[in-house]
Amino acid sequence: MSTPWNTTMDEWLVLSRCNRVAEQLFSRDRRAADEFARLAYERWTIEGIPPEELRDRRAPGMSDRRRLCKWGS
Repeated sequence: MSTPWNTTMDEWLVLSRCNRVAEQLFSRDRRAADEFARLAYERWTIEGIPPEELRDRRAPGMSDRRRLCKWGS
């Protein structure tokens, strides 16, 4: 299967982190998760703000344990 979309390993890692954080925040709303992941990718690549920082700004009360539980379920 060929695709015009070629990414480097670094780009793939950035996309993966953005998608993981989006899933943590919006585990029940795929559309909102996709929108957040795109926003997080743009902010990280343009402004250097990592997706975890955006997550913490959006949901400051989300503890580490809750994030891990949400991701694991």
